[in-house]
Amino acid sequence: MPALKLFGRKWLAATDDLVYPGLFEILIRLTWLILIAIGCVKYYANTWKCRLGGDVVRVYLLGEITILSIVMILTLFIIRYSSRGSITDTHARRYVEPLLTVKIFMILPEINWNILGTLWISSKNIDCEMEQYTMTTVKAMVFFNWILIGLTVLGFILVFDPLGSLDIREKDLDDSSKHGKISRIWRRRFKFLWWMRKDERANETFQHVAGET
Repeated sequence: MPALKLFGRKWLAATDDLVYPGLFEILIRLTWLILIAIGCVKYYANTWKCRLGGDVVRVYLLGEITILSIVMILTLFIIRYSSRGSITDTHARRYVEPLLTVKIFMILPEINWNILGTLWISSKNIDCEMEQYTMTTVKAMVFFNWILIGLTVLGFILVFDPLGSLDIREKDLDDSSKHGKISRIWRRRFKFLWWMRKDERANETFQHVAGET
């Protein structure tokens, strides 16, 4: 199966592997977008009555909806093109890599926007009649967005291939050396994912599973 190529590297995924992860992401983001939209419809008008910081709440809500919508549209296009062609027909999925690149760069405005939200809720710049609801809403959005960003970063860590540089040819590494390096990489990943459970048996299990990966 041809590997996905991004930023001059091969990744531990192919262009046809993004359909189900994309659908899962769409489900999460759509649910979150609907909840935000309901909150906006019900309480957006009340932000104009805030004594302080109403504009901050409005800007954050509208910005969050905009970013979510853009990312969802990109994800839909990625799902569409990722589902095309057979396993070896990479030409039918030629738009997946550029679309995925744009989506990856969308993480930057997501992080920046969430940092702004974090700074706003930690300050005293919001004073509304419905302050409890307003602050609870913004805090929930910020917290949930950090979870989404964390899951996205974790996903990249799992599909990142340290041996995937396009400058390294396959003949430069013999099979045993390549297998050893890949096993060590996956062992470190398993230890990271199960960091709460550290004992000798766990280390042996990680080593065995990594060797079979």
